[in-house]
Amino acid sequence: MKELLIFRIFALFPFIGTMLPDLANALHSTLSSVPKDHVIVDITLLICILICSAKIWALEENQTEPSLQA
Repeated sequence: MKELLIFRIFALFPFIGTMLPDLANALHSTLSSVPKDHVIVDITLLICILICSAKIWALEENQTEPSLQA
């Protein structure tokens, strides 16, 4: 689980790094000025972050489940 947390953090850095300038650029001009490569990279990173978050959530749910066996 620790590896998933680290991967999620390091996937978030480039996501924010490409998203912020693109959003700022889109505010001053049209969304079509955002390069298609940035959109593809952002979507891919967002999917990776969501998958890691879902897996971490599932692992935490399984660990905190009380044992009913005596």
